[in-house]
Amino acid sequence: MKAYFKDNNKLMVVNLRADELLLVDEFVELFNTYQVEFTPITNSDDVVDGITFTITDRPRKKIEYKDPFLQILTLDMSTTIDLELDEETSVEVINTEPNLRVTIEDKIINIEVVDVETPTNTEVHYVVYARLTKEDYDTAIVPINIIVLYKDFGGTTDYEELENLPQINNTTLIGNKSLSQIGAQEEMDTISNSELLDIIDDVFNN
Repeated sequence: MKAYFKDNNKLMVVNLRADELLLVDEFVELFNTYQVEFTPITNSDDVVDGITFTITDRPRKKIEYKDPFLQILTLDMSTTIDLELDEETSVEVINTEPNLRVTIEDKIINIEVVDVETPTNTEVHYVVYARLTKEDYDTAIVPINIIVLYKDFGGTTDYEELENLPQINNTTLIGNKSLSQIGAQEEMDTISNSELLDIIDDVFNN
């Protein structure tokens, strides 16, 4: 069995025999359960060129948080992520995405899709990484997955841009119209009180 670290800090194990697999499984379980102490290894020039580590008998203290859901957004939309952290836990975002604006307020992560030149009818997957820290606890890195749909859904949110707007008495209903502007007041003036009472009597007595 050979083990070495890759550039991305992953521990690679090669030439693994079947009997050694049990040792690796046991090591991983202990590594996830107990705290680990690291000691640097230096060469003759006192330059660090490796590490050794020891698995202690002290249980790991893991930060509790709520796993975030996958978020699906469109342009100019925003969302909030509440990891439900306790008062002693701090949160920070450790990466940036040029098409997302990320802020934190009261430990709530706010993510907004910003207006950038991205081809329409495309779908982009982003990952925002939040780092959680708490004294005497293991640091936790939480990935937040964001899918942005850069789609042209058509339509408009501006009422006045619509076609065939409704009308009353040939007056298009745009803006704040008064009753007199749409001719409703004139129609009401042609009905006297007695005529109105007659209409009510007809409705309830027939």
